[in-house]
Amino acid sequence: MKSIYLIGLSLLVFLNLACGDRNFRKGIDPKPEHLAPKNVSESFGFENDQLYIDKNSLEKEFLLQAVLSPQLPAAQFSSTKSRVVSFRLRNNKIYMLEATQGHSSSSSLPQNLLLAEFPIINEKGNFVSFDFNAGMSQIFVAEDWSGHEGEEIKYDAKAVFKSAPVKVSYLEEVKLLNSNQFMIRQIAQIDYEGSPLPIEVKYYLSPYNPNPKFVPTESKNYDRFGFFEVTPVVEDSNKAFTYATKWDIEKPVTFAISSNTPIEFREAIREGVLYWNKAFGREVLNVVMAPAGVNAPDIDYNVIQWMDWASARFAYADGQFDPRSGEALHAQIFLPSGIANIGKGIVRNITRTWPNVGLKNFGSGHLCEYQNQNALFENYENLMHANLSEKEIADLNLDFLRAIVAHEVGHTLGLRH
Repeated sequence: MKSIYLIGLSLLVFLNLACGDRNFRKGIDPKPEHLAPKNVSESFGFENDQLYIDKNSLEKEFLLQAVLSPQLPAAQFSSTKSRVVSFRLRNNKIYMLEATQGHSSSSSLPQNLLLAEFPIINEKGNFVSFDFNAGMSQIFVAEDWSGHEGEEIKYDAKAVFKSAPVKVSYLEEVKLLNSNQFMIRQIAQIDYEGSPLPIEVKYYLSPYNPNPKFVPTESKNYDRFGFFEVTPVVEDSNKAFTYATKWDIEKPVTFAISSNTPIEFREAIREGVLYWNKAFGREVLNVVMAPAGVNAPDIDYNVIQWMDWASARFAYADGQFDPRSGEALHAQIFLPSGIANIGKGIVRNITRTWPNVGLKNFGSGHLCEYQNQNALFENYENLMHANLSEKEIADLNLDFLRAIVAHEVGHTLGLRH
């Protein structure tokens, strides 16, 4: 059964390493006057769950990442588009604006991409405290991942800035994670397509400091292979192109198995991740156990999150990327127990209904469908006519789990089908 998921992976990895024509860093690195201090605590602080900013860090560039976690029917996670932002003091308010790089086809006239307005709570010396919760009165819901089918790439401003209004919210936690990142956790109810939806949002703020060694890869030639992509970048000609989402594989990529994962499944999950090292021909990925209490989303770990959800028949990959280069910064995989605890009756059901396996919000679409699903159906049908022992069924479960994990890790590497 292990051979099911081995076919073609080496070829896909080889293609993922191919470089595009745009191997320059134009528009990626911040201008010197926009560089923020490397230590985020020099720019931001917090007191009584209120954020404050040093005035010297106004008009500097920061990376804003966010992960939405819908709370029903079970807590899940979905990363939104990462944004390079700056903060501006005007008229006794703090305003958050997105940098225009990648959004603008002309620099002849000044442009301002306003995202949020924050009421000022207090000013003391060089520090200004502001109400982050009140300012985030709308949640931007555009995703970090996209994909095109070889058609002309277009920049869609309405999709990039799509948002959902917040009906009620509060800040649950403001925390300095490390020298580089602040985390702000907001509990909210949003108006999602006319209905109230309870969610949790984790915002991460860090100085925008792109990897100087990472070479972006333009995503093209979809007739031969395809990548997942970041939001299209607008050129001076008003045309657009997009970068592939890829890790910097010159440094280790570590996945962490959540500590609540049953012991009998851990080794299969580990093997599903590490198979990619055979495809790469060297050790690129490694696996650790996440510390107790670390759950996805977690900015410090690429968590493979086990969920005790027996009726769930789907798994998905999720990630966050540098919006200017496509470099993968963080990833996580949602792995419910229903995918792993197959059992003989569920295996019979698989021959009739294939579960969703892939990217969240792409699971039922053509971006994430097994092209060889008919062959898999036939294999499972043949197995059902065999007199399988409980041990053989358990081994089949683990092979299926290896395939699922390898599949989802492949997506975090930027690969489409």
